[in-house]
Formats: sequence, C-alpha cells, structure tokens
Amino acid sequence: MNNILNYRIAYLKALTLAWQSSEFQELLYKQSNLLDFFSNNPELFNNYKNPFKHLEVRVSKSHCMEWAPADVQDWIGPNDFIQIALPNPPKINNEIANGDILATALADYYSIFPDFLGPLKNPDINVIDDIKTLLPNTNAAAGPAPNLIGEGSISSFGATLIKVIALAWSNKDFKEELLVSSSNNLANSDHIGDASPIIAKYLGYKNPWNFNLQFFESSDFNYSIKEYSLPENNLIMHTGSWDEATIPNNRIVLWFPNKPTVESQMPTALTAYNNNGPAYPFTCS
Repeated sequence: MNNILNYRIAYLKALTLAWQSSEFQELLYKQSNLLDFFSNNPELFNNYKNPFKHLEVRVSKSHCMEWAPADVQDWIGPNDFIQIALPNPPKINNEIANGDILATALADYYSIFPDFLGPLKNPDINVIDDIKTLLPNTNAAAGPAPNLIGEGSISSFGATLIKVIALAWSNKDFKEELLVSSSNNLANSDHIGDASPIIAKYLGYKNPWNFNLQFFESSDFNYSIKEYSLPENNLIMHTGSWDEATIPNNRIVLWFPNKPTVESQMPTALTAYNNNGPAYPFTCS
C-alpha cells in the first residue's frame, strides 16, 4: 500500500473517531502534526508510518466544513491551505559571484523540494508514482482527472515554487506582496490568506486546487558553501548544501468536517469527503 493512500485511510479513520467523541476531536486539534500522531498510534491507525521528513498536517477548528445533503449532497466551507517555508538567500562572501551561487543554491533546494510535500524518510520511494495510482473517479462537479506530472500537477508546482523563491530573492515588492497576502486573520475575521493571486500576477500561474497557497519567511534554512575540486580539469567549483536538520516543515492545514446532524447520513458524508475530486490533491482526493 502506498504513502498517500495510507495517509488517506488514517485520516478518514481519525474523522470517524472524532465524530464518535468530542474529546478525541479536541485531541486532534492539539496535534502539531497528525502524521506523527497516526504513527505513534499504529494499532488505531492501521500501522500507519509517517514517510515525510519536512511536512506537517494539522486540523483546525477556526473554520469548519459542514455537510449539506439538502443543498448539494456535499461538504461546504472555506478552502484548506498549505503554508510553504520561504528560504532567505544564502549569505555570500566577496570571493564568489552572487548570482552564480544563488542559482546553485536554488538548484539544491529543488533537489530537496521537487514538490511541496518535500523529501521522504525513505528516498527509494517515489511519491509521484504513489499519487498516479490514486486518480479519483471524477464526477461532473469535480471535473476531469488531474494531470499529476504535467501542467496543473503537484510536481509541476514544484517548478513554479522555485520561480517564486528566485523572484522573492530578487524583487522586494513581490516578496512583500507574497508574504502580506499569505497572512491569516482568523481571530478577528474570517480572512484566510492566499498568495495565489500574487503568483498569478507576477508569474502567470493559476492555482488549480481548492486550497489556498501561503508562504512564510524562515531563517531556519542554512546553506553552506564549499569548494569542489576537479583536478583533472584544473577546476575549482563553488557548490553547497542545505542543512536538512534545520529546514522548517511545510504545513497543510485542514478545516475539520463537522459531524453530520443526521447520524444515518454519516457513512454517505464520509464517502463524499473521500471522493471530493482532483481539486483536493492531498486531503482525500
């Protein structure tokens, strides 16, 4: 069984338990990473093991999804969102051309984050192969099945992500707009930040998913520059590496789907949540 499907099964199980018990629901809210919570309770969650090194999944009660069988036979509510850690540019000494090493650092970032899910604890596993086995049965509301390795896919967004980072390193206006648009104000309003319009404005990228894209600046990224010798060619190159021990996690934040008011509809509501289409690439699609 593959990584994404294992996660889906564990998350659906957690929802059913939360519908059983409000105390368990509160316990879910307290978890900083549901993936670790599932891993730490293998008997409850079908021996789930968290495969992701730099990814957190949280569930929030700031907003909730509501089951609306009379209107649309589906869940209604705000978009979930992903928060992506934005690295600062590496510090460069005067002996190295700034643009050269920044480009190298960006390539090294891409090797770690080819997509927003980030690297796996077991590098021999291919997440994209996992996702390709999970093409959902689509319906008229959901639209066509997603192209998971081409335009509009999780992997193609990885290419857009390094464009975002490169532009943030070189354009202060873009970076400021990106971070400001990513801000939430959940305590005093219903505002959920979304940088998607800013990315569309500068890079022409249209967010294909029904979740918001947010970015937060982090100084926890550390890039070490070193020399690499090619003596047979009489060359000394400057390269480097990101310290994976300090890399911050990307975060997926999900709104809790409230227990349906009619208990007999709970199985139907659960299956609807599990088949909500390709616009939800990591929750249950």
